Order: sequence, then structure tokens, then C-alpha cells
Amino acid sequence: MTEKKKVATEQKKEAQETKKDSHEGIAKMIIVSIIVLAIILGVWIYMVYSMANFTYMGVEFNKAREGKIDFYTAKVPALDNAGNVVSYAAVDFRSNPKTLGNIPVIFDNPIGFVKSKKVYVSVPENLSNCNGYSGVALVNFGRFLALFSLDVKGAVDDKSYRNNTQTPYVNCNTHPDNTVILVKEGSETKIEQTANNCYEIIFTDCEALRAVERFELQMMSEYASKIKPI
Repeated sequence: MTEKKKVATEQKKEAQETKKDSHEGIAKMIIVSIIVLAIILGVWIYMVYSMANFTYMGVEFNKAREGKIDFYTAKVPALDNAGNVVSYAAVDFRSNPKTLGNIPVIFDNPIGFVKSKKVYVSVPENLSNCNGYSGVALVNFGRFLALFSLDVKGAVDDKSYRNNTQTPYVNCNTHPDNTVILVKEGSETKIEQTANNCYEIIFTDCEALRAVERFELQMMSEYASKIKPI
């Protein structure tokens, strides 16, 4: 082989090796890019899932949007006498549960109900409508309490309803042997236990729905702590 042909052969071999290295480099870059994209996608999916599914105060929530409204749905378990879960019922929150924790809850004891008697949800006659949110809060609250097999009845904390059989006059003084929940306006939004069977849901600035949902969250949180682990 002449020197000229030898040089040409070596150059061709070098070119082939360079081309091979180039292809291998591109392949490695593609593989690395796919891995990076997979990691980014996995992190994004995890973040989206975590934002839509979370546990707060021991209660599991799922966030979903209907139109322009966000709902936070929790499942209330029904228990048998042994504390085992036998079924679930869905409860929708309009407020982000994580923001409800800012509302003070002042209880001497865990929430309790006299289940052998009616549970009264009583409001003042002149309760602010708050663009319909007060009514929504009360209706949702009644449905919520019914999930716990409570015999719930609406009432009014006004003496003019003393002889009204459809909507009775009820407060903690008139019915001390019943569980009474008063929903009323005040200087701040908070939940208080004012007697053994008496609770006050107090709201300001038309926060009736948030205040009621704070009571529901507290009740669900205490209830969840009693469920036997699987």
C-alpha cells in the first residue's frame, strides 16, 4: 500500500469513528433529555395530584372545579358499633379547608350530641341574608348533621316564636336537655361551646358559610380520630 493510500484509509477510518462518536453523543443526549422530561412530568403530576388531593386535620379532601367554583369534597364514614367503616357519604366544602383553621374553636370538651333527642339549629329572626349565603350555609349544615343520624330541626332564637309549632323558639336556656347549635352574628368569626350541650357558631362580615364549615371540619376531624385503622 502506497503512503498516499495509507493516509486516505486512516482518514476514512477516523471520519467513520468521528461519525460514530457523534451518533453516540446524540443518542446519549436524547436519552438524557427523555429522562429529564420524565422527571419533570412526574414532579408536575405529583404536584397537581397533591394540590387536588390532600389531608387536613385528619380529613381527606379532593378538590374539583365546576364552572368557576372550586369544591373540596370529603367523605364521611358511617361506622358500626365496633367502629368499623361500613359506608361513606360525600360532603362538599365551598371554602378551602386549609383556610378554615384560622377560625378559633373554643371547646371545653369534644363535640357531643344528645342523640335520643332533637338537635336544634337556631338562628335569630333578623339573621343577615348575605346574598343568600346564610341560607346556603344553614341548608348544607342540616344535611351534614343528618349524615350522622341526628334528628335535626330548625328553630329561632326569638320570643315571638314561643308558640310557633313549626319553627319553635329555642336557645340554650329554653332547651338545656337538647343539643342546641346557635348560628348568629358577632364581632368576630369563631366557634364556642357555651354549655354542656350548647354550641355557638358566630360569624362576622357575612362569613356564615365559612363559620358553619369550620364547625363541620372540627366535627369531622374529631370523628375521624375515632375510626379504627385498617
